[in-house]
Amino acid sequence: MKTNLFRIVILLLPTAIFANAADSFGFGAKGTGMSGVGTAMVNDWTAPYFNIAGLAFPDPDAARLRKRKENADDSASGKIRILKTKEEQLQEVDEEGDYETEVGFNYLYQISSMTISPVSTNSQVENNIGIATEGANFGFIQLGLVFDLRNWFFIPQRLPVKFGIAMSLRDNGNIAAVNDVSAESYNFLRLNRESQRIMIMSGLGFQVWKDRLSLGAGTSILAGGDGRFRMDNVIIDPSGNEQIPAQEVILNLTPRIAPTAGVQYRHALKDLISAPWAAQGTLYTGISWRGELYMELDPLVASATTQLLAIDLPIRLSVLEFYTPHIFSWGLGYMHSDWLKAELDLEMQLWSGYKLSSAKITYYARQNISIPEFENIFVPRFGAAIRPGEFISALAEVPLWTRFGYALVPAFTPDQAGVTNFLDNTKHLISLGAGYTLPANKAVKVPVELNLGLQMQLWGSRESSKAAVNSFNPSYSYSASIFIVSLSASMKF
Repeated sequence: MKTNLFRIVILLLPTAIFANAADSFGFGAKGTGMSGVGTAMVNDWTAPYFNIAGLAFPDPDAARLRKRKENADDSASGKIRILKTKEEQLQEVDEEGDYETEVGFNYLYQISSMTISPVSTNSQVENNIGIATEGANFGFIQLGLVFDLRNWFFIPQRLPVKFGIAMSLRDNGNIAAVNDVSAESYNFLRLNRESQRIMIMSGLGFQVWKDRLSLGAGTSILAGGDGRFRMDNVIIDPSGNEQIPAQEVILNLTPRIAPTAGVQYRHALKDLISAPWAAQGTLYTGISWRGELYMELDPLVASATTQLLAIDLPIRLSVLEFYTPHIFSWGLGYMHSDWLKAELDLEMQLWSGYKLSSAKITYYARQNISIPEFENIFVPRFGAAIRPGEFISALAEVPLWTRFGYALVPAFTPDQAGVTNFLDNTKHLISLGAGYTLPANKAVKVPVELNLGLQMQLWGSRESSKAAVNSFNPSYSYSASIFIVSLSASMKF
């Protein structure tokens, strides 16, 4: 009966279930190819995820592409361009480095291989392993839109103020794959069903110091609420035949909102160091925060009345899923001329706030089952992008970038000697990527930026030694490897 009620809950969940699906596999091909850095230097349609302040940061790549297009147009028409001073050229780059609208599209596919090896097994253990590891290969469609509010409003000193929205959705159209299973089940908290949910983030980025300081604020949204169920004339049938009792369902659904905020700042290196090599360097720094978010329906008060003897069966349920912790990140970036970009991010994830549904907490307390405390973790990330044309003369005018990155993601789950089986382990993220900008042509009026990102996530093997070994919950080891490919296209105009 409880299972039937839970199925009713799942069927009636709204389509407004949101979470940060990109936390497991990345957002956008650039981020995938650089192991998830972006706090200090992001300035495109992925900014609502990496750092909302990046929406309003200038993009020197856009300036260079527009300049190349203008030179080509003038050459074709026979016009002669007047040479300008260095100061005038820099001012022109600042002005042309801005854009009014950007649209981006990314397709990401991940292939997961998870292994759980118990010291002993039976049908129930094998079934639990199957639920945790099967159907783990799937893809996401990721979309982004950025537009400039200066087209609609008068902004003091024409400082950029931009709105952006980013979304990630399963490629099969599923809104979410709810996985509120028991704590005894094997559950990879970053993989499989735990990562299959829609993500929507949006907000504003605005400059408060021209081409120097940008701020941003936004939200992530998720569903919550409460409800009640009632079923009458329930037949107690030992044969297990399906029955459809008289039923009544009432749900009160409300949005759950988590804030996001960010800061970005850039400074010319020549203002800090007088060395000749510093003349073409720029330093970047950024801070980003994404607030805690989860889906919760609590309480779900249910009652059932049996047809025989009219026995009332009061039941209390609750659902809590898609937990995303507070995530703070700090980034330091460096750009040298137009051929080198490098960034180091340090991310803090506050997993100590991990939550279970109130019904589970009450049940486990009555069963004297202790729930382990999750650990806060620090995630270092490094990524770099190099333009080969700086070193290969044949590619000097080719807008091609190569990228690579590395990240170390510690496990946030502790050793578990009891009945719980929350699975996570330290991961090494190794990434490669490339980007090419297709210039405007007869078919496309604006440049199209194409990007490819490849990433391998390697888990070490981890042992789980049970203090009280039984046939249903034996000691075991587990490991995983995940391969990710990400392809994106974006246009700025």
